[in-house]
Amino acid sequence: MDHLALAVSDQEGSRRFYETYCGFGARPARSYDDGTLMLFHESGFMLALGRKQGGFEPHFGVMLESAEAVTEMARRLADDGYEAIERWDEPDYASVKVRDPEGHVVEFFWEEL
Repeated sequence: MDHLALAVSDQEGSRRFYETYCGFGARPARSYDDGTLMLFHESGFMLALGRKQGGFEPHFGVMLESAEAVTEMARRLADDGYEAIERWDEPDYASVKVRDPEGHVVEFFWEEL
């Protein structure tokens, strides 16, 4: 597991908590167009804080080595009957999200950091 995404109602309060008490200030936080705020731990683990009121769904992510690896994983998942619930193919970000057998969202992603 390389990142965890939480839905929060107070993004700035959550940011301060995780940066102050959990070591997520190793690099400057990064904001995304959808309002998600990514925090970075010195270990390389990432914590995404999404806006609860925006329908953000908690999930965990597994980083892959390239955009091509994400495309291959998406194909493998589809071949095994896992339907993609979200897919992104951008120049610096690729992602496929599926539900595991228990309904938890798992994201396989690559990002140029």
